[in-house]
Amino acid sequence: IQHNETRSMIKTLYLYKPEEEFKKTVLNKFKESFDENFAAEGVRLLLNGVSAAMIENAGKRLGFQFSPLETADKLGIQCVINQLDSTDASIASLIRSMQKINRNGLSSNKGFYDYKENKKKYLWHGLTEMIPPSKIQPDIQEVENRLLYSSINNIFYNYLKSSELKNYNIYNFISINNLGLPKWTGGPFEWVTQNGLKNFINKNEKYAKTLGSRFVLNNKIINIIEQI
Repeated sequence: IQHNETRSMIKTLYLYKPEEEFKKTVLNKFKESFDENFAAEGVRLLLNGVSAAMIENAGKRLGFQFSPLETADKLGIQCVINQLDSTDASIASLIRSMQKINRNGLSSNKGFYDYKENKKKYLWHGLTEMIPPSKIQPDIQEVENRLLYSSINNIFYNYLKSSELKNYNIYNFISINNLGLPKWTGGPFEWVTQNGLKNFINKNEKYAKTLGSRFVLNNKIINIIEQI
C-alpha cells in the first residue's frame, strides 16, 4: 500500500468505478486504436535496431496482456499500417515484404512469430536476417519507456477526439479495465499525476525531436492534468 503503483490502482479501480455504461462500439474503437499503436511502436523499435526478444520482454515486464509483436500478429500485421505517418516508410516496406511471403500474422500461423499446432509460438528465426539487430542494445528501461509513453499518448489522443467521454476518472478506469493499459498505472491521467507532469513533458519533448509527432503533447491534455 506504500507504493504509488498500488495506491493508483486501488484509486482507479475501487474509488472511481464508472456509473454509466459506454457503447461497446466506442470502447472497441478505442481498443483497436490502442492495440494498433502498441503493435506499431514495437515494429518501430525493431526497425530502430532493438532485438525482437527485448521488445517482447519489455512489453511483458510492463504488464501488458500481450507483447507488441505478438499483438501485431494477433491483429494481423496489416494493422500496423493504420498507425504510420510519413516518416515510417521503412516499416511499411517491412510489412509489405512479410506479406509477400505470407507472413500475415496469427491468421496464417506465421508473422513475427511461427505458430505451431501445439499452440506454442517462437519468434521467427528469419526476422534477424531481414532486420539485423544493432550490436549494442539499449537499456530495457528505455524500450519500456517508448512503449509506455506512446501508449499513454495514444489514449490522450483518443480522449480529446471523443465527444462521449470527458470524465478523466472514468477514462482512467476504462484505460486499465477495457483498453489494456497495465493496471498498476492507475490509468493515464493518474500515472502522469503520480510521476510528475514536468517529467512527462520533458521526456515527450525529447522523443518528439527524434521519433515523431506521436510524442507531441496537446496543450489541452497538459491543462487538464495541471488541474487534477
